[in-house]
Amino acid sequence: MKSKSRLPIWVAIVGGFVAASGVQILFYGAPAMLGFGSYTVPGPLYFPVVVLWLLVPAALAALVSVRLLRSGTKSVGGSVRVPAIVTVVLLALLSVCAGAFVSFNRWGT
Repeated sequence: MKSKSRLPIWVAIVGGFVAASGVQILFYGAPAMLGFGSYTVPGPLYFPVVVLWLLVPAALAALVSVRLLRSGTKSVGGSVRVPAIVTVVLLALLSVCAGAFVSFNRWGT
């Protein structure tokens, strides 16, 4: 991949993870911001809903990031390198942790 084409791709990737954390934070804080109390989730669905809240935004950002990396390398005839994939996975984990940390510290548990 040419060095000129890397920066816009990585800016888009990091921006995607920032947006994923923002969606996670806004979804958690929506009841407090909009003043409608809290979410009511039936007992058996509570755990799956929490797991979805934690993982789905970052997972979607990771999928989009891998597609961006693949499209950037296909244009120059290369393949996606392992450090790039590891970086995307670490950004996804950081996004999940940052979203949960800000949500819990801003609106409580």
